[in-house]
Amino acid sequence: MALVGGIATNSKASRIKIVRQTKVKKDVYLVDLSTIEGIQAGSMIVQANDIIYVEPNPNLAREALSDITPIVSLLSSALFIWATLTTIKNTP
Repeated sequence: MALVGGIATNSKASRIKIVRQTKVKKDVYLVDLSTIEGIQAGSMIVQANDIIYVEPNPNLAREALSDITPIVSLLSSALFIWATLTTIKNTP
């Protein structure tokens, strides 16, 4: 984890899954790195072909804002153009 820069701020340190393929099946280990006990319990050796999945935090406000921003920008631009044209039309 340290080689890739640690856990990002928009990720859940309490929900890390390590998927390890054995000859028979896939083993999934749930690691909690948000507590001291979890860090001690999560000190396992990562093997070749292990998959480490860090669950992202849902950031609904940022996602909603990124969806709405282009629409608001278009509407504000249209309103500005309309107000400018109206002002120019009404000036003597």
